[in-house]
Amino acid sequence: MERIFVCVAVLAALPLAAGQASNVVATVTGGYVEATTPTTLKAKATFATGISTANTDTVTLAFSSAILVASSSPTVSASGGGSYGTTSVNGAGTTLTLTLTSGSISAGATVTFSITNNLAALPTSGTAVTLTVSSSSDSASSATTVFTTGETRVTSASLSGNDYVETTTPTAMTIVVLFQNGISSTGSDTVTLTFDQAAFTASQTPTVSASGTGSPVFGTTATDTDGKILTLTLTGGQISAGATITFTVSNQLAVMPAAGTEFKLAAASTGDAASSAEYVYRSLGLTSGFTAQLTGGYVESTTPTNVACTATFSYGMSASDDNPYVTVTYNVALFQSSASVSGSISGLGLGSATSNTAGTSVTFTVNSGSISSGASKTINVGGTALAALPAAGTVVTCTARSNGDAFGTAANVFQTIPMPTITFNPAAWSMHAGLTFTSIDLVVTLAHDITSGNTIVATFDEAVLGQSVTSGLTVTGAAGTSYTTDSDGKVFTLTTNANAARGTVVNMNLGSALMVSLPLISAFVGVIFTANSIDLTVNLIQNQIILPPSSGSDPLAKYGDRQVEFELPPNVLTPLVSSSDLKLFGSVFEGRSSREQWFERMVITSELEDRFLEIRMKSNLGQQNKSRIPKGQLRTVDVVLGYGNYSSPSVTSQVLDMNTRIPQCFLG
Repeated sequence: MERIFVCVAVLAALPLAAGQASNVVATVTGGYVEATTPTTLKAKATFATGISTANTDTVTLAFSSAILVASSSPTVSASGGGSYGTTSVNGAGTTLTLTLTSGSISAGATVTFSITNNLAALPTSGTAVTLTVSSSSDSASSATTVFTTGETRVTSASLSGNDYVETTTPTAMTIVVLFQNGISSTGSDTVTLTFDQAAFTASQTPTVSASGTGSPVFGTTATDTDGKILTLTLTGGQISAGATITFTVSNQLAVMPAAGTEFKLAAASTGDAASSAEYVYRSLGLTSGFTAQLTGGYVESTTPTNVACTATFSYGMSASDDNPYVTVTYNVALFQSSASVSGSISGLGLGSATSNTAGTSVTFTVNSGSISSGASKTINVGGTALAALPAAGTVVTCTARSNGDAFGTAANVFQTIPMPTITFNPAAWSMHAGLTFTSIDLVVTLAHDITSGNTIVATFDEAVLGQSVTSGLTVTGAAGTSYTTDSDGKVFTLTTNANAARGTVVNMNLGSALMVSLPLISAFVGVIFTANSIDLTVNLIQNQIILPPSSGSDPLAKYGDRQVEFELPPNVLTPLVSSSDLKLFGSVFEGRSSREQWFERMVITSELEDRFLEIRMKSNLGQQNKSRIPKGQLRTVDVVLGYGNYSSPSVTSQVLDMNTRIPQCFLG
């Protein structure tokens, strides 16, 4: 038992094994010719454990040759993990140390470091340059030969037709290769292009054209039995030393394998050694299942506040991929041209984005997160970068892609609509409070397809409908026999019993059974239309309830049998009534409390306020000696007529008694 306990104690004391960096790759831009200086050096590695402590954790890139300027501080950017504002090269020019200044490297992440200055001239031709990578958490990778000076170099390879989608066949392949030494012997010199996956039809003779310095011609071609190697025999012209040659393979290409399959390519010639195998492309999935919604309505010439396209990604993507991105594209300009765009995709951290010049597409770089295979994601674009919607009747399509999935076939997602109309009948009547209209016509166009069981809803600001009414509707353009108003008389809901396509004009006549007298208020009546829980419009203000003038005391507003007490700011002349003929202003004073108010002054003016009649309570009525006031003279009020504005009249005349006649035409 004692030995067992000792063993356990020893095992518990052992440190956990550190992870190790792996999958090391490095390339340069500008060629691999000895004594030349590259313009960019890119190094990539996968980190097992990751780092996250700013200004402490480091990444170390150690090369076998001095390809960096000694004791310098190169500019380094990273994709896939972290930012590195502090850099340092050792005195030998072989080792670059990067200090994490923000962000992190996640466990298992693949990070690409781009070095854009302080690069040294390349060593003698034939020098194999190796690279080891380590971090504060991961031990050094195995030394990996990343390139050899003087070798051929694959610059790029790309496919045309069918967009790299799995199970499809490309129509052409373009390969660009840099040759250091060149070839010139026709009939014997060859170029060999070797993929790690079957890129060609096995045992065939594809048609290949070439362009570049020396005008080479390759009339004899052959693929191997695995479809991975294409051998080209020079039959005319030559490849000059240092030439970049573009090869175009126009047939005998293989069907693309399952999405996510990466292709690497190495090139060689009888004059140059084989290059390192370079990643050139990978097969893609296909997006599908597109839908879209706008926030802010679908009415022509209005500008939404958000545009959201939902797509299903068959393969998915990750921020640790090379060049991770997501693109959404519409067939019409929903965005401002070349505008800075804000957006969001759940589960992803997005970088900056700019719309294209046509205003139809936005591409987001992805800084963090991933999209799993088969996941549906909504791509939101909002802010000031959105453009006004096109003319009513425009059918809008949407599609999306990522670095893991190609554009699927664009789907029709919505249609722009004209401004809906709301008509209170008879239309000749004014919207006077207390009136009961015979019906209301609501006319709205559908922006999306709806199915049986979906609802069409009109929500009013004010109670202009009967409460909980289920009769009185006539509808055309959509079918439905189930409808009701809510208990407040503000919301009308029609439940459809048949499908209706986008672009359908729905006319709902809300008949007399649904009508009530307009509320005794002065208010604008707005309406929001909704179909299948999607707002077709924002609040549409098309009608105003007019409250006829009336007055009371204390102060009160009265209409019919309804009476409402209100309060005014004391001793402030306030507008009370405004009409096409006259205006009435009044000011109050307080009684025993702030809730007790009495009018002490009223002013009636013409519409233009160029003539007025002012009535003002006399002050100190309790101390007035009424015996000294002449018989017939006004005792409690002062009345003044005037020309000009009441605040600064040009002429005034005081009315002293009840016998003074005021011309009926004085105020117009």
